Amino acid sequence: MTNETAIMLSDSDIALALALLFCLLLMGVGFKHKEFWLLAGPVWILSGVTVFIEYGVAFMLISVGVGMILMIQGALAVA
Repeated sequence: MTNETAIMLSDSDIALALALLFCLLLMGVGFKHKEFWLLAGPVWILSGVTVFIEYGVAFMLISVGVGMILMIQGALAVA
């Protein structure tokens, strides 16, 4: 008798992985070019409201806060 475990990813797990990948990628590029933080802010906010809310209100609030900070820092870097 074998004990094999198959990892099953649901649609919400794939959406979470893609949202985190895209958000972290934009934030990482923003460390080199600060203008990308202006784009990463709304992406974090939109991802938080649409994807992260499924995992709890705390995750949504954290991502909206990170998005606001990134958007402000990006706007200050462009100005």
